[in-house]
Amino acid sequence: ERERQKVAQELYNLLVSIPTRFYAGSEDGSECAICLTGFVDGQKVKSLPCQGRHTFHSSCLRGWFKQKADCPVCRFDCRAALATPPST
Repeated sequence: ERERQKVAQELYNLLVSIPTRFYAGSEDGSECAICLTGFVDGQKVKSLPCQGRHTFHSSCLRGWFKQKADCPVCRFDCRAALATPPST
């Protein structure tokens, strides 16, 4: 039980470390790959640190990160990118 709680906390910390922003209708990408619903101007979204910077509804990503920490599109492990300090 303790290990499960530790993993859940790590996934939550990962989620909150990814900035939330408001979707602008002029952006590329028309739908969330988790819920398959189109983005609407002004919705809260998060773009993952994967190479494709895949974007999802913030609430959809919250549900996804309860189970796993990879990008739903390319399967990139987001923990690795956020654990690596930026190069100077």
